[in-house]
Amino acid sequence: MSARKSQPIPTIEWVVGALGLVLTLALLGYLLRSALDGPRRPPDISVAVDSVVRQKSGWLAFVTATNAGDATAADVNLDGAIGGGSQPSSVVLDYLPPRSSRTAVLVFHDDPTGRVTVRATGFR
Repeated sequence: MSARKSQPIPTIEWVVGALGLVLTLALLGYLLRSALDGPRRPPDISVAVDSVVRQKSGWLAFVTATNAGDATAADVNLDGAIGGGSQPSSVVLDYLPPRSSRTAVLVFHDDPTGRVTVRATGFR
């Protein structure tokens, strides 16, 4: 039998191994911090009308829904109406992540400018 001379470990292997260790420790630190943080706030959804645009089919009210909470809201129902509740319109946002905003459009037959009220009526 012949004795094999051990080859030194290439520098690139040390660099890649160290990078993998740093990434793994950073991920574990993040997960530990997330697990030990205090109680999470439920979704806190607010809705605002951004603009109103005239179209052939009616009026489009562009609205922004903002989730200020720490939890995700799914199937967010946004209901809007002109004045005292005439001409209701609604839209569903599939997904509203924590601390984020999404834009949606409500359609009306009459001009809703300055008279439209919009609110979130439910989510899961």
